[in-house]
Amino acid sequence: METKEQTQTHQTQEEKTYEPLYKPGEVMVLNTDNNILPFPSAIDFVDVPVTFYSDVDYRPGNFRYYLRNIGRAAAGEELVKTEKPDLDRYGKPIDYLKIKLVVVDTLTKLFEHILEHHKSIYTGKDLRQVFGNFQEEMKKLWIKLNKAPFPIVFFSHLEELQDEVGLIDRRAYVPGKAMSGKIEAEFSVVLAATPSRYEKSSSKRYRFQTALMEGYTAKTPMGMFQEDELHIPNDINFVIHKIKDYYPGIERIPNILVNGASGTGKSTSLHNLIRRESK
Repeated sequence: METKEQTQTHQTQEEKTYEPLYKPGEVMVLNTDNNILPFPSAIDFVDVPVTFYSDVDYRPGNFRYYLRNIGRAAAGEELVKTEKPDLDRYGKPIDYLKIKLVVVDTLTKLFEHILEHHKSIYTGKDLRQVFGNFQEEMKKLWIKLNKAPFPIVFFSHLEELQDEVGLIDRRAYVPGKAMSGKIEAEFSVVLAATPSRYEKSSSKRYRFQTALMEGYTAKTPMGMFQEDELHIPNDINFVIHKIKDYYPGIERIPNILVNGASGTGKSTSLHNLIRRESK
């Protein structure tokens, strides 16, 4: 007779469910795309529109402003002072002390903000220098992001890269050639949003791919997902639980990258993360 643990092991990914990991106000979305999250519980997220990138102009709307305040709050330091109240999209005051997870939606738009920043401050005419400055900025930014006190989930749009024999590889989009196809190297968990067009049920149609296949770059640590889990539900809550199970007792889980075209269920994958508090 099977034990309870053995029975759970034999459950499929559709059968096994996980409790939401966070409470309202604990997940911050650095919304570079400025799209409202596509599900009713979006108001429980700290959704902040990110409209520019600067390493000198620290005010709401700047990606670096929010990143700095997250780090300062975690370290018990004073936050960056602003003239106006620091509010999220819904007019709620931001409590940085409550933040436990950060989502960047999307990394693609963040790259564009960074590139525009360097175009605006460069006085020369050689655009190669702008892209060189962009690349140097990214190297420094990755160090900061990897040292952030909380894990970060990055969503990215795709670009198609073709090799010398004509094979197509779909990876995170990066402006310029120097870093193209290399962002995935910064992560140990890379998922691809690859919906199945032939599934009628939305719960089965939208999914994440966990390993390299059919031209989509994806990777996860060996054994984190079973052989029958090449495709899993597009559910970040499910993914984070699997990572926590794989690294028991780890204080800060690795950052996560999810690549996918628009409409493939990247943002929707957040909808199970937050549990509603009973009134």
